Amino acid sequence: MVERIIILKQESVNALRNSIADNISRYESSNPDWASILDTNYARETRVEINGSISDCFASEDFQTMKNKEDIMKNEVKRCITVYETLKNLTPQQATDERVWTYLTHFTFWDYARIRWTPLPKDHDKKIQSIKSHFFLSGVRGMVRDNSISRLWWMAYVCDRVKNCSLEKALNALLYMEDVRKEIMERATFCRSEPILNALMKALVKSHESTDKKLHDRETFRQLSKQLNRIGGKLVLDSLKQTNLDTLVESIIKDILAEKE
Repeated sequence: MVERIIILKQESVNALRNSIADNISRYESSNPDWASILDTNYARETRVEINGSISDCFASEDFQTMKNKEDIMKNEVKRCITVYETLKNLTPQQATDERVWTYLTHFTFWDYARIRWTPLPKDHDKKIQSIKSHFFLSGVRGMVRDNSISRLWWMAYVCDRVKNCSLEKALNALLYMEDVRKEIMERATFCRSEPILNALMKALVKSHESTDKKLHDRETFRQLSKQLNRIGGKLVLDSLKQTNLDTLVESIIKDILAEKE
């Protein structure tokens, strides 16, 4: 039997979001029983087929071996791949739908989301903000950076567009340093342009495979980003051949590193 993606109804998403303050203790619980505070028909099945089984995805070793945050941080690359491959039939447009990810964070992947983001901050307002960020969806940045499950899917989706490179290798390079990951994932210029993305990721993979990993330095990558934005203001980078764009990125990196020596 074909399994299809389940999403929350919008009224259910709204109900959960509007009652965060009343349900803080549930967000710290291993058994919150969200269904008990929602209407009977709180979710519905979509037409989007799942590649395998979503329950099997969570039951996989990638998720079940986690006991604490340290375990989670060690294995995020494999979790990105597992979630992405299971939900690969989602289109990018469908993957912006908060009903998909709010269901997954509150139900199927609850244990992962709870362990990943608890204990919550001590301050009441910060608790609420943390819950909104990691269990719901708020804007593009929240989608690619904060939501517990959507961030895994989107990082894998971006890395899957890197040519002549395995998904695992690209993800390892992307996730190696948080600041670099943010620069890639949160800049629309980089993510929307496949040629620019490929040039940057090719350089990142090369850096990750090196001993010194110089491009993964926070300031080095930021300088690279600034230089590309400056050049992009005068020249349509997408108009360049991939080989020329690769050479341009390599040249910028070489100059930045030379200045640091």
